Formats: sequence, structure tokens, C-alpha cells
Amino acid sequence: MKILKKPDLKLKDLFFLLILFLPKLNLKTYIMKKNFVFLVFLIFPYLLFSQAAPIRFGKVSKQELEMKVYEKDTSAAAVVLCDYGVINSELHFVRILRIKILKQAGLSYANNIYPTVFKSMIKGVTFNLEGDKIVKTKLSNESIFVEKVYESRYRTRVAMPNVKVGSIIDIQFSGDGFPSEWAFQESIPVVWSELVFENNNYFNIRKNFYGYESLYINEGFRWAAKDMPAFKEEPFISSPENYINKIEFDIIPTSIDFTWDYICTVLLNYERFGDIIKMSSYLSPLAEELKAKYSSDEDLIDAAFQSIKVIRWNGQDDVIASEQYLSRIYKERLGNSADINLALYQLLEKLGYKVTPVVLSTKEEGMLPPLNPTLSKLNHVVVQLE
Repeated sequence: MKILKKPDLKLKDLFFLLILFLPKLNLKTYIMKKNFVFLVFLIFPYLLFSQAAPIRFGKVSKQELEMKVYEKDTSAAAVVLCDYGVINSELHFVRILRIKILKQAGLSYANNIYPTVFKSMIKGVTFNLEGDKIVKTKLSNESIFVEKVYESRYRTRVAMPNVKVGSIIDIQFSGDGFPSEWAFQESIPVVWSELVFENNNYFNIRKNFYGYESLYINEGFRWAAKDMPAFKEEPFISSPENYINKIEFDIIPTSIDFTWDYICTVLLNYERFGDIIKMSSYLSPLAEELKAKYSSDEDLIDAAFQSIKVIRWNGQDDVIASEQYLSRIYKERLGNSADINLALYQLLEKLGYKVTPVVLSTKEEGMLPPLNPTLSKLNHVVVQLE
């Protein structure tokens, strides 16, 4: 997708911009700092759920612990007994995940990596049956390792204690914000997976469904899968993200015509995308040096490319810069994909070339939905040069 122009962003769209960049922005904190707390309650009225939660953290049955095999897939090394997520009226997201270890190969789920929103609070318990007694072993803080992927989005590795064949793992994640997607299918079978989101008159949830298995419940703002088979990768598929059963969503105020042009508008008015590329004076000396040294376009463009390569990639793909000023990134010589390629955009523009930032979704993230424009899947930016 090419970004060609910068339309005007009206004041009424400010709140939408904040929602659009959630989870990349801590919306709740921003609102509180700006004394707009009332907006949270205006847009997210009090939530009442008519359905009882299918799971309670830390409460397992003896029958679950005595389970030796999953009858619907006897080859399964482990099985997700329940994966339940709920988003309440104050933008608070809670996920409870329960996994049963059936075979030696399933022990890998004792040490797993989970995407988490913001700085989630994590609790965990391992259950074992010793004789007729249920023995609990709590997860310690020392066994939780958090890695920042990009602004307000984290990757959390959890090393559950005392896990053996027959154990049940319970993990609860809670934090402000909400995930951009919910997977109903895993590489192991899933007995029950459910996500509940509030419905109201102030915003819509634009949903993109992937996968080929039918959902057991798909009504309003409640989705659930029952007895979901394990997802098995096949040769030559482009990315599992394009085939696994899941739902991706964007939150959109009802008054907004949410198109790719509107996403362009938001990005080009965002301080760490459209605004940041204007602040390129730090590259003026380098641009003058390169123009004095190289005469042909081919040599000049290649020199600009090589000059920006001094910024080492930190391993993170992103569509927005990690800092408010790219001059700091250039000085420190380390940045994400947006930092590096937006700096290249700046330098090529200073050299007099017509350049355009191009935002996209990488193969690992999965393809962009053909019908519903979305920002949540955009995780990379490159430069088009004419």
C-alpha cells in the first residue's frame, strides 16, 4: 500500500487515533493524564455478561488430573482444556489458559512464549495428582521473562514449575488493553476457546476470520470454538497465520468511514510516522557530502543505502518509529525496521529523489485481509523510490 498524500485530520478524530493505535499506545494512561477519564466510561459503559465463565483460575477437578489421553486425538502430546478471554468495561483484559500434559513431548508447554498486552500481570499454578491428593505449585516471578516487542506490546516467556506427564498448567494473564487477535486453534487440540467482548452503540468491531473450522458460537461479541483439532502445518503454505482458525479485529467508532485512505491519514498525522520524517536536518551534512562525492544516480542511491546501514537492526519489525526523533536512532546506531527505513526515506528525499513510505504486513504476520482495511497487521515499512 502506498501512502500518497496527507489529508487533514480533524479534532474529532483524535480519540479514534488513540484507539487505532491501541495496543501500541497506552490509551487508558493517556486519557487519565489528559483528564479525559469520562470518555472511557462514555465509550465503554459498564459491562454485564449473561454467560457464566467456563473456567475459574486455580480450580481444577480430579477428573481432569486423572485424564490419560484425549479421546478425540489420541496422538496429542498435550491438550488445551480451556482458553478464555474477556474484556471488561475499563479496557481490562483477562485471559485464563489451562493445558493438560499427556505425553513426554508435551512438556515443552511448561516453558512457552505468549504475546501479552502492555505489562500484564501473570499468575500460574501447576497441578499434580499425588495419590488422592491434588498438589499445587505456584509460578514464581523469577520464572517469568518479559521482552518488549514494540511500544506497549510484549512477548512473555513463562517457565511453569514441577511439570510432568499428567500435570495441568493454569496461567492467568491480566492487563489494560486488548489483543489484536484471538486464536481458537493451536498446534495441539483445543477443547474450548472463548472470547467475550462488549457490544455498544459507540464503536464497531471490524472482524476478520481466518481458518477453515467452524466456530461453535459466533454471536454478536461472543465467539467460541469447541473440540478444535490441532493445526498441522503443511509443505509450501505461505504462513500458518493465513490458515489457523482465529479472529483479528480493529475497534472503529461508528462515525468513521474506515478505509485505507483513513489509515493513511492517521499514520501521516502520527508523531512517530508522518511527523517524524519531516525532522531530517540531522542528515543535511551527510546528504551534502554524498552529493559532492557521487555524480550518477546509481552511485548516489547506493551510497545513501550503505550510509543508513550503519543503523543495526534490533530484530523488531514495526510500522512506527521507536523514538520521537530519528536523529537519536542514527546516533545510537540501533533501531527497528521503521527506524531504519524511515531514515532512508529522509536521506533519499534530501538527495532530491521522489520517495514514498510503503507500509505492509510481513510473511510471519500473515496477509492483509482483502476486504477490511486494518492497522493491527501492519508491522513493517519500506521505501519506494522513483
